[in-house]
Amino acid sequence: MLKHEVRFLPTADYMQSQSDLKPKMRSLALEWVSEVALKFKLLPETFFLTINYLDRFLSKAAVQRNDL
Repeated sequence: MLKHEVRFLPTADYMQSQSDLKPKMRSLALEWVSEVALKFKLLPETFFLTINYLDRFLSKAAVQRNDL
């Protein structure tokens, strides 16, 4: 699993490639996700996986502000 993990890491500077998003928007999205995780009493692993999925998706696809 450790060998495969490297293939799925988001690039470190992916927010610079987003034309319509600002880094503050990512933090607002993560704040919303954390509120949802607290409200539904989700496990911490679920929260961190969600962050990972979001970062990986944003590193691969251009997302418009309205779609975030």
